[in-house]
Amino acid sequence: MIDNPYISINPNIAFGKPCIAGTRISVELILEFLSLGHTIDNLLEYYPQLTREQIQAAIDFVRERVHHEYSQERAAGKSLQQGFCVLSKHVKKYLLPVSLYSPAVKAKLLP
Repeated sequence: MIDNPYISINPNIAFGKPCIAGTRISVELILEFLSLGHTIDNLLEYYPQLTREQIQAAIDFVRERVHHEYSQERAAGKSLQQGFCVLSKHVKKYLLPVSLYSPAVKAKLLP
């Protein structure tokens, strides 16, 4: 269950990946942009339908998931390295195909 009104998971939208509620913009896409050095202001420019609160909700969602995954791994007695391997596999299932990126995003990300 998701305790975040800004995030939804629907098997019929973005392959069931967590998205900003009411959009097809995945949480993973937001994180990808931020990890590539883009700012929240950049995201708001590329996706004017988003709000700062929605982007922060996506970050909070992932933080909570990482905490939950890590806590479960530690409770099961697995090492930190094993936990990150499991988390890495978990995050990869949320990848968004490049074909679904907006034209502005494609122009920034693709050569």
